Amino acid sequence: VTPDESVALLSSSLKVNPADPTTTIQDNTISVIDLKSSPPAVIATLDAGLFPNGIAINAAGTLALVTNRGDSTVSIYAIAGTRVAPAGRISLQDKSCGPSMPAFTPDGSTVYVTCTDTHRLAILSVTGTEVRDTGRSVVANLRPVGIEIGPTGDLAIVANIGNGPTGGVDPLTVVDIASPNPRV
Repeated sequence: VTPDESVALLSSSLKVNPADPTTTIQDNTISVIDLKSSPPAVIATLDAGLFPNGIAINAAGTLALVTNRGDSTVSIYAIAGTRVAPAGRISLQDKSCGPSMPAFTPDGSTVYVTCTDTHRLAILSVTGTEVRDTGRSVVANLRPVGIEIGPTGDLAIVANIGNGPTGGVDPLTVVDIASPNPRV
């Protein structure tokens, strides 16, 4: 949801398989919802990468990033009012990352992406609508999925799924991102 609560973005990771309606296949769509209309309505459907997952919108409400687990990419969208337009897509340098969730720092210049499959946070730099994978990362415990960055931008709290649904450990990881070399 944009900071002014006018637009929401919703990812569709899976859809019914047209060849076999009893199964699902990966999808690649983002729905743009106008929250100010009554009732709220889908006003656009955009393409993303394969299996879009997490969505983050910067504090200015002008840029959205969507992580795509199916192809280890990040889709970039420019936001102006209720208009959301594709602004590019980048491939993550770690092709086996399994990106789950992006999170902007408060100033919008850096994004941390949880890499569930490689147990790391990828670090992206942002200038306007240009997003670049810096090639840097930080270990983030076992299978990081969710992430929130504190209001001062000094700490990231990472939700980990650990060993999964078999009763494994599901910790929260605190990452110091205030320094040039983030650390757990």
